[in-house]
Amino acid sequence: MRINTNVSSITAQEAAVNTGKNIKSSLEKLSSGLRINKASDDASGLAIADKLRTQATSINQGVANGNSAVTLLQIADKSMAEQSNILDTVKSKLIQANTDTTSADGRESIRKDIVKLLEQLDNIAEQTNYNGNVLLQKSAEDTGVSNELSFQIGESKRDIISNTAVQSNTDGLGSKIDYASGSEIAQGESVTLAGAGTITLKGLASDDSSEIENVTLSGDVDSLDLTAGMTISGANADTKAVLDAAVTAGNLTEAGGTYTVTDAGQGQSLDLSSVDDVAATVQISKSGDTGTTANISTGQVIDNTTVSTGSDLAADLADTTKFTEVSTGIYLANQSLTLNIGLNESIDVATPLELESGTTGGTFNAGDKIEAVNVTTGSMLDNALKDTGMFTETSTGVYTVKDDFTAGSLFLGDGESIKITQGSPVTSAVPATGLTESNLEFNGTAAFREDTTGDGTAFSTTINSDQATGGTQINASGEDTLTFTVSGTTGSTGGADLNILEGDIISFTDNTSATGAVANELSEDILESGNFYHLGGGKYQAQTDTAVTLDVGDVVNVERKVGGSGSEATVNGPTATTVQGKGSADATINLTSDSSFSVTNNDTTVGNKLTIEGTGITNGKDQLSALADLKEGELTKELADSFQAVVDDAITDLNGYRGDIGSTQNQVESAVRNLMTQATNVKAAESIIRDVDYAQESANFNKQNIISQAGSYAMSQANATQQNVLRLLQ
Repeated sequence: MRINTNVSSITAQEAAVNTGKNIKSSLEKLSSGLRINKASDDASGLAIADKLRTQATSINQGVANGNSAVTLLQIADKSMAEQSNILDTVKSKLIQANTDTTSADGRESIRKDIVKLLEQLDNIAEQTNYNGNVLLQKSAEDTGVSNELSFQIGESKRDIISNTAVQSNTDGLGSKIDYASGSEIAQGESVTLAGAGTITLKGLASDDSSEIENVTLSGDVDSLDLTAGMTISGANADTKAVLDAAVTAGNLTEAGGTYTVTDAGQGQSLDLSSVDDVAATVQISKSGDTGTTANISTGQVIDNTTVSTGSDLAADLADTTKFTEVSTGIYLANQSLTLNIGLNESIDVATPLELESGTTGGTFNAGDKIEAVNVTTGSMLDNALKDTGMFTETSTGVYTVKDDFTAGSLFLGDGESIKITQGSPVTSAVPATGLTESNLEFNGTAAFREDTTGDGTAFSTTINSDQATGGTQINASGEDTLTFTVSGTTGSTGGADLNILEGDIISFTDNTSATGAVANELSEDILESGNFYHLGGGKYQAQTDTAVTLDVGDVVNVERKVGGSGSEATVNGPTATTVQGKGSADATINLTSDSSFSVTNNDTTVGNKLTIEGTGITNGKDQLSALADLKEGELTKELADSFQAVVDDAITDLNGYRGDIGSTQNQVESAVRNLMTQATNVKAAESIIRDVDYAQESANFNKQNIISQAGSYAMSQANATQQNVLRLLQ
């Protein structure tokens, strides 16, 4: 038995502490109603519950968005309902004006009434808004098409419900239709077209096959451009009279009622302005083109090729006896031949400019610099500069002719150009009597041999080709470096001057121990003149031209930048000749009209398209704005009759807008109902994870409470057992 350490009591205390923690956690859950109050309660459960809570919050906001959207759509719908009432009234007034029982004064009163009604229709479009967002047109100031209405009804950014744009005003309601350039006319469809300029009907084939476009024209066609291969048939009498006149002029031929454009008619315009109502079928095709030919000479280059699969041109270019593909899409002719260029095919042909090196005139030589001003990737010039080993690229696009390059040529192709900077002769120091020049190096390579003529001067002033070893660079371009050593010679009297040039970097040895030497003279010339900047490491750079005196045994090592003063010349390559197959890339019909005409697409080839090309093209009909703009006395019985169709189309347009809004509202309401169900289910799922089960937790609390009371009793008994020690001491 031990007194100092009551193990039983400590064990009971530990159990009591743990039980207390469990009671605290249970009380926290019972008081908050939550099973998870902190992450340590259930880490994974907390993550899931928080995600579900965010989902439920987002869904509820989507429901709110949906309810707001329904309100917005109802505002737009009710406003357009009033606009519909206005159009009903306008229609009835036009009917009233379109009868002889109404006098001219009566029609004027009707006009005023209609203008006021349409003014109010525009006011409604301008004023109808939700939270400042105008709904029936672009804005309060802009009568264009409104922005598309879109609503996020759901938790995801993809949960978007949209409604088409609206233009419910006199500028947007009526019979007028605008055709954007590229609008299609479906096969078998008829459309009415009008435009201030040229209207082009353009055929687009579904593949590379020759296409045929066949359209029927009827109405006010003023002119028709004639194209080779075009035929015109099924003309009415008035149109036929114009066509017959064109036959007489030699622009058309006629056989069996079908008129065909001749070579003389190619590029001409057929004037149909005298015909009130043109009727004819026009057909044009890309097929039947004879192409063209191109005579190619040996050594010419072909590039920028547009080649059709399986054509004669494709076969010739792939024939290695005829062409060498020097790079992708660039071909060098190995022989003289004639190429057939088909429809939609084209090539650029050029005779490359050849620049020979090492010529008497010196086009370019070792040491010259070539700057690539305009070089086509993969061309013969590009390959020569980069891949032949004849040049060194000293910086991007700048090349130096290598010292071991003595022969060869450069070929400049279409549009290429280079700038040649000719190198300058390399000059070393100017040795005076009493000085010896040695160890001459060019860019760190022993490039020149000593003069063995025995004249006492190891190297001459200018290094010429007769002093260079075979293939050695003797001209310099740019920032090349010449290094050499100059020494005072034995027997010099009073020293000899060496001219050090501005920019030279030198190191030196001042021989103060030699017989007859002036102590420190070389050091004083360099260090005390103030003309040299100490670079460190025993090197000095001349800030100006300076003469220093070398006595017997004195040595100066010189690094000198040379070259870069040669003349510059820009050499431009040839301009290529483009050879293109004859014919139109697409079948097109160009015509004009000062009113409107109908076009029917007769094409039956699956996949072919007929598009409308041009600007300001419409169907030639009116908007409500034309009715609203009528001035005093302008409403006649005839106009009242014609504008009834405009109002009918306006009512149809308006009903279309209202139908879209109604369908969108139904979709939004359905989405809201679904989201409400989702929100309920998601909250239920969250509750299962997050909320406390009171029945379970209250039982757990009572259990922990009882355990706590039992623990207190056990602790009391553990403390009492220590009293037994006293009995052993009695």
